[in-house]
Formats: sequence, C-alpha cells, structure tokens
Amino acid sequence: MINFQPGFILLDKEVGISSAKALYPIKKLVPKGQKVGHAGTLDPFASGLLVVAVGKATKALQYIVGMSKTYEFTVKWGEATDTDDVTGKIINHSTNTPSLDEVLTAIEGFHGIIKQKPPKYSAIHVNGKRAYDLARNGVEFNLEEREVNIISLSVISHNDEYTTFVMECGKGCYVRSVANDIASKLNTYGHVISLRRSKIGNFSVDSSSMNIIPILDALNEYHREVVSDMMAKKIINGEVLKLTDLMLLNHPSLFVIENQNENLIAICSRIGNEMKIHRIT
Repeated sequence: MINFQPGFILLDKEVGISSAKALYPIKKLVPKGQKVGHAGTLDPFASGLLVVAVGKATKALQYIVGMSKTYEFTVKWGEATDTDDVTGKIINHSTNTPSLDEVLTAIEGFHGIIKQKPPKYSAIHVNGKRAYDLARNGVEFNLEEREVNIISLSVISHNDEYTTFVMECGKGCYVRSVANDIASKLNTYGHVISLRRSKIGNFSVDSSSMNIIPILDALNEYHREVVSDMMAKKIINGEVLKLTDLMLLNHPSLFVIENQNENLIAICSRIGNEMKIHRIT
C-alpha cells in the first residue's frame, strides 16, 4: 500500500489498455473505500500522461481537466478510417501524399480558437448515449461543431507517408479531428496511427511515478490567494462572501484560496463581484 494522502499520481498509460484499466494497480494500493479517478481519457491505442486523483482529490479533477494538454501524434496520409485512427476500418483511399511544405502551409490555419467537429467514435453523449456506441451500431447521427483552442501545432518529422506533429491545445480538442481536418485541407485522407500525451498543464509524463502530489501543489497553474485564519474559517463554514470581502476585485475567474499555513481551503470561481466556493477538502 502506498503512503496514502489525498492527492494526485502521474501515470504513464501504456498502449493497448483503456484509461479505466490503467487505474487498477493504483486502486489495489490505496485504502479500501477511497475513490480513484483520472483527468482526461486516453483511447486504448494511445499512451502517455494520466493525472490520477486519489481520495478527496477526485473533487478537484475538473480543474485538472481544464488545463492545457500536449500531444505527439503521427498521421498516415492517403487512408481514412471510420474511427480516424489506426484501430478503424479503411473507408477511403487517396494517392495524394503531401510534401513537407504543403503540410507546413496547411497547419498555419490551425492556431487559436477554431471550429472542430468531434469524431463520431468519441465519448460525447448524444441523446443520453455515447457517440461511439451509436457509431458501432450503425446509427446515423450528427455532431455539431464546437470551438476549441489550439495553442501551438508544429511538425516534428515528415516523409512520403507519415508526418509527426506536436500540439498543445485546450480542453475538448480531439487530435483525430485535427488530423482529419488537416488531411481535408491537403485534399487527401489521413488517420492517426500513434498518439502520446506528454503534458497536462505543468505536469510532464517524464515525471510519472507513484509519489502522491498534494492537491494544492497540483493546482499550481491557478492563481493562489492567502487569507487569514478568520476568513478561512468563514469559507469553511459556508458563509456567503463577496470578492470585496477579500479585496479580490481584479482577480481571475478561477483561483485557489489557501490559509497562512499553506493549506488548501477552497477553489473559487468569480461571477461578477460574487464568488462561488468549490470545497475540495
């Protein structure tokens, strides 16, 4: 059993297993009855970083999910699959394979806020059911475009058949859709044959271990505000407070509150001059 405390573990998921199955070894190590969850599902064919929460840290997973993510992925040109990745059936062919210059020109438009249609083989809910379940059963449905943020996208390597990219993106961006959209812009087909997540926020897969990261340390991407013990007690007791009570009028929409002993008190979201308390501990 690991030295248990609520917090996060950085796990390097291997290829060939689901994200849920990757948690089994950790579940066996934590005390019985403690929750275990992860931020951001990786497909079985993908590998890389899963931020795993244990105990009360599961309440903070939504704030890890919101952090930026970095992926390295390779696209095979000239073939489309029904899943947009290597696990699917080939449904279209093209003899058109792009040059490096063509790829570099095509990806210039993949920066900042763009519109993207999620792949049909995804975990998105459609009328209460997962899209991938509907797709596997041959049900026809349509997924609406949504806005996603691509922070950066560049080429690592290129040859006649394949191009490998590295991309940093915001929440909800599908790598398979990016690959499909690049291929479409290049007047060809393409699908992802390998995918690895290297970073989530400031966490790197290179730092993966079974060591538990305290909740407060895991939220270091967000602004942190230190409050007095008296104010901390008010927050813990559920008193309704305004930003003016903490003199936080110019603070971001989401921030972390800690006491003078560097203990996490709450995560707060700002709505006008009001603040909503999200208790973690």
